[in-house]
Amino acid sequence: MASAWLKASTALVATVAALAPATVTQANPVPPAAPLQSVTVQAGDTLWGLARRNGTTVSELQRLNNLGTSTLIRIGQSLTITGSTRATRVATAVAYAKAQVGKPYKFATAGPETFDCSGLVMRAWQAAGLQLPRITYDQIKVGQRVTRDQLEAGDLVFTNNGGHVMLYIGDGQVVNAGHTGVSVHLQALPRTEAVVAFVRPPDR
Repeated sequence: MASAWLKASTALVATVAALAPATVTQANPVPPAAPLQSVTVQAGDTLWGLARRNGTTVSELQRLNNLGTSTLIRIGQSLTITGSTRATRVATAVAYAKAQVGKPYKFATAGPETFDCSGLVMRAWQAAGLQLPRITYDQIKVGQRVTRDQLEAGDLVFTNNGGHVMLYIGDGQVVNAGHTGVSVHLQALPRTEAVVAFVRPPDR
């Protein structure tokens, strides 16, 4: 009797375990992109007017809707108005980098558990849909050079003769995967004389 009860209990436990949902660990969750939103073109609408009302640009609307260089739209047409805008991509890259704060530095790694400087920057922008080169000396060649006064969140800050890179996140701060023994951390923007280049990554 006891043996039968034990067998039944064991079978019940096995059944419950089989039915239980599996636990999935996601090492580096990527912040969700802004959902696509659309509008229906009304009489009198223009691409310029829609861009202005929705806080975007004509070129972005053309890209999202595969219009090429055309500005022709028709009444009743459904247009995607938000998606992977630069502001959305910057916010995603910054959020990704900040989410790695506290993780260890390790040379020649690019996540998910450890990062070096260029690996962190590459992964942050990769989460935002932009593929940057892997190493700093190539990253510094991609995008637009800007001045310290022109810095915007998402820009890259290069020091050590181009051998080190940080991600600027606004408000005078950068996310930095510095060196062995130091975790990924937030710090103040380096002084001007320590910086060799400020670079704004391209849109795509």
